[in-house]
Order: sequence, then structure tokens, then C-alpha cells
Amino acid sequence: MQNYKIYINNIVVLLLQHKQNFHIDKNMDYVIYYCKKKDEVEKIITAVEIGSITTNLIIMADDIDWLKKHFFNAFKIIIAGGGLVRNTKGEYLMMFRKGKWDIPKGKIEKDEEVKLGSIREVEEETGVQNVAISYKLGKTYHTYKLKDKWVLKETHWYAMRTDFTGELIPQTKEGIEKVVWAKKKEIKEMLKNSYSSIKEVFKMK
Repeated sequence: MQNYKIYINNIVVLLLQHKQNFHIDKNMDYVIYYCKKKDEVEKIITAVEIGSITTNLIIMADDIDWLKKHFFNAFKIIIAGGGLVRNTKGEYLMMFRKGKWDIPKGKIEKDEEVKLGSIREVEEETGVQNVAISYKLGKTYHTYKLKDKWVLKETHWYAMRTDFTGELIPQTKEGIEKVVWAKKKEIKEMLKNSYSSIKEVFKMK
């Protein structure tokens, strides 16, 4: 059965159907809410946004589709795409932006196919060419404030490959300071200074 994990500020929100079997990370503490009404969902979201709730949450309802609808309707939705890119040496493409390690992703343009938009974003942000998709990894959800309004970004992630050996060019206008190829043993250390959603992508591979 479908469930949803959303990152808001520094907490994790899980949307689940009541009595659904699910796995919880043993290292994380959660508070559970059961919602029957739309305004109950909205109050929880507001409390998280203003910081009066600071714990990880499990929000349950009898119908997961109903819960997703009312949770997502509280935000402006932006569709994005990105890639976990490997070269022929088995190294991963990593970027340093806003003080953290990240991987390339960005907003999908209107009427743009998600796969093509994801490749475009990888190439624009890093300078890498000859990128091809191997398979889809999954989706992540995170929120942020844009011009005083909360946005929920749904990012589609793909495992990608390339034989590119040229110069890596960070897209500085997007705040990217550097782009590197990182060996597997280096990734673990980089992820200590990354985002929860990016750590989630590496778990998908």
C-alpha cells in the first residue's frame, strides 16, 4: 500500500493508512496523529511550519488517498527531477551548494517530459554530457518557503550513467560552488553534510 514521506524543516512526516503495515526507523522517534477531518490535517501542517511541533510525525487516516489529497492541497506543488549519476569508473556525481553536498536536480518546465527534464537539469548544473537514464529510483518530497509561501517539491529521481570525461562546470547562478566525481568510500562522509532527502536517494539505489 502506498505511503508518503515528507521532509518539513528538520522533521519527517509519514502519511499512512490506518492499520497499514509499515517499517519505522528504530533510530527515530515519532508522534502519531489520527485524522478524520480536513482541518485536523491543516492544523498539524501549520503547527509544524511555525515550529510548535518539532518531533517526527506519523499522520494516519482511514483512506490514504484522502489524506494525501488534503495534505498536498495545503501546498503549492512543484515537480522536479534529478539524477544519481555514475561514470564508467563507478564514481558518483556530487555538487557542493549552500554549504552542503547535493546531487543535481531541478524544476521540470511546463509541458516538459520528466525524464528529459531530469537529464537537462543534470547537464545544466554540472556540465556533464552524454547522460542516459538506467532506471527510475523513486520520488522524494520536501517543503520549503518561497516568497513567504510554503511549497512542496515532488522530485523524481533516476539512476543515470555517463561516459563523460570532460571538465565539470558548476552552474554558479544556481549557487553551485563545485562539482566532483566521488568514489563510493567518499560518499559516506559527504552524506554526513547533506540533506535527508539526498540520503534517501542513495538508499534507493
